[in-house]
Amino acid sequence: MFPDFATYKMQKLRLYPVPELSDPHVNRIRDDIKDNEKTLVQDWLCVKPGTVFNKQNLSITVLKPGRLNIHSGPDILDAMLMINGQIIIGTVECHLNSRSWSSHGHHLNPEYDSVILQVVRKKSQVDKLFPFPTIVLKPKMVNSNYCNLESGTLNNMFLNTIFQMANDRWQENVHSFHHANRGNLKSHCLEKSFAILGAGGNKEPFLKLARFIHSNGIGSLDEKTIKSCLETQMQILKGEWKHRSIRPAQWPENRLETAAALTQFIYSDKWTQFLNPHDLMSEFNLKIRPTAGEGCVVELLGNIFLPLGAS
Repeated sequence: MFPDFATYKMQKLRLYPVPELSDPHVNRIRDDIKDNEKTLVQDWLCVKPGTVFNKQNLSITVLKPGRLNIHSGPDILDAMLMINGQIIIGTVECHLNSRSWSSHGHHLNPEYDSVILQVVRKKSQVDKLFPFPTIVLKPKMVNSNYCNLESGTLNNMFLNTIFQMANDRWQENVHSFHHANRGNLKSHCLEKSFAILGAGGNKEPFLKLARFIHSNGIGSLDEKTIKSCLETQMQILKGEWKHRSIRPAQWPENRLETAAALTQFIYSDKWTQFLNPHDLMSEFNLKIRPTAGEGCVVELLGNIFLPLGAS
């Protein structure tokens, strides 16, 4: 006969004893983590934007370290660097030793043509053969609070690049109004404004709201009626609105008052009188700022209304 279950269980426990939890050798499920390429990749992802690497005549400023590539190809995707004053977007490859670039056959693989930087623990003599810079990243250099960008680093080349980018963005915004059809200028301005209200996940449904307003002539109504119409239309688009990972202040229902105020401002018969900077700021402080956040107001002024006035 088989023993009863309690006896059987005790016999099994004797065969497979449970170790004491106080034994550190038993509790350890793996060896201490050694430095490897995976660790190096994680170290690079922890580099804070603004960190500067200087080597001889080369200055590299990290604007965005990028994101981990879980598929084949370079280790890091979508990195943004400023290299000697020029902003470059591309991929980053990490190796413990820089000679691994060739030994791994990356120079023969077109997947690695987008590499703009190699990050290594140790350099070799073949670095000069690479068509991109190589920097050494030691573990002690990685710190969550580490950023060595100081005012002294902002040399003329760096500042000139920032100024040029700002100027290019300004000209692009001004020209967008030059090319807009004069008869549709208000709808163009409304769509650009509503796209800002929907930034972060609700851009498309907000654009639908803007087109609904223009096509139905709602802009000429009073602000209270405009808001009521927008509420009704939002219910029709109910399945398209997103809330997850969006701050409550930017939820679509909390943007309604700003949307109604912007609509009335844009479709006002006197709106062109407010396009000089002084009157525009006064009108925005009175009509738009009370319902919109500071960041939203800056976006609207800098990307839409000031360029519109300049055009």
